[in-house]
Amino acid sequence: MLRDDYQSARQDLLVKLQESALHCREAGAHLEGREQALCEQLAQEQEHLARRVESCLRRDHELPQTPDSDREWLHSLAEELRARLTRHPVREVLAARLDEEQQLLERVHELLDLCPEQDRSLYRDIARHLEQGGAALRGIIG
Repeated sequence: MLRDDYQSARQDLLVKLQESALHCREAGAHLEGREQALCEQLAQEQEHLARRVESCLRRDHELPQTPDSDREWLHSLAEELRARLTRHPVREVLAARLDEEQQLLERVHELLDLCPEQDRSLYRDIARHLEQGGAALRGIIG
């Protein structure tokens, strides 16, 4: 089955949200206190948002894609090394999460240009959550 730009973009967003939730959880494992709590909160929000995108896909009779496990394993290894080798692990780990939040937000804005009216509120809500998460990360990073 051939997908149009909108279908491809929302499949991509679903996978990226799932990956980002996993990355936030992994990042939280290297942190403590409010930084760890923030990463866990972001992971939960992204999982919830991914489920909403997945529901949208299923409504339109599309099968949702899932993240590539080998790629995720390599990402996990890279994050582990980054956390161990950097002078400022908290800052580095949170900065990586902020970069990922910004990339997700860019994808959502692209989707807003492509999506039908019935899905606009979903993507606006996702954008709002990502903007709030980015602001919280910037608040800790400084």
